[in-house]
Amino acid sequence: MLHTELNSLKRPSLLLNAARSAVGSCSIDALLQRLTNFGLIQNKRNPWRDLMNFEREQDHMRRQASPSYSVALHIECLVALMVLATKQIECD
Repeated sequence: MLHTELNSLKRPSLLLNAARSAVGSCSIDALLQRLTNFGLIQNKRNPWRDLMNFEREQDHMRRQASPSYSVALHIECLVALMVLATKQIECD
């Protein structure tokens, strides 16, 4: 389910490639803690929905060329989503 939802996102290849390249070298625990510290994750036991909502907000801001858009945070969010989707597949 998570993998399907993640695959349905239509994002620029540069953004997705940047996220994919970071997946293998990231610590998911440290990344989730960082995103929690920013107030982006409310549900620490199941952060998927919070991350998906934040990712959609970031994509909207990117499309609107908002000055508050952060490509770094957007990529970090995508990395976290990719790692969580991978972990779910490993658990199934």
